Amino acid sequence: MKKTILASCFLLAIATSVFSQKNQASSNASKVPAEVIGKWLKGAFSMAHFFTYDGKDMGTPYSSSRAIEIKKDGSAELRLYFNTYNGSCRNLAFTYLQGKVEFNGDMFTFLPASGKYRGNYIGCGSTMKDFNRPITAQELPKHKMTFYWSVQDRDGKHYLVTKFNPADNDAASDFFVATKW
Repeated sequence: MKKTILASCFLLAIATSVFSQKNQASSNASKVPAEVIGKWLKGAFSMAHFFTYDGKDMGTPYSSSRAIEIKKDGSAELRLYFNTYNGSCRNLAFTYLQGKVEFNGDMFTFLPASGKYRGNYIGCGSTMKDFNRPITAQELPKHKMTFYWSVQDRDGKHYLVTKFNPADNDAASDFFVATKW
């Protein structure tokens, strides 16, 4: 009986140790690095403006902005904004995603849990409709994204640099500047 109890305790100790090590490895793989915690913004804009014949400024032909907020607990929010204008029609599109990030070395994966699509069409004719709706459960998987990442200081600014391929150069990378909102 003593041998059975000792053997059971020994097996329980081994199982607990193995489970604890697996849990620790899993925890380390998704732990959020301190240097990426915060709010990050990347934007692009056009230097051109459209003006009407009477001088009214109609705005830029194109702009976009992407923002990501990464929190210490791994929760994250991703915002995507695009604005196009062709002289008679302005399209505004906004995507908001809420979920979590999982880090594994120099890669992280954004896993969306919920989100919203919103769009506005100004002067585009009756065939274009404005919309504001939740992202469906069937649409969420296409928003899962994996990036290679690094944090860099350049020209006095602090950047979160993301890319889809580790061999990509700066032209194929996104530079998010640390920001507040």
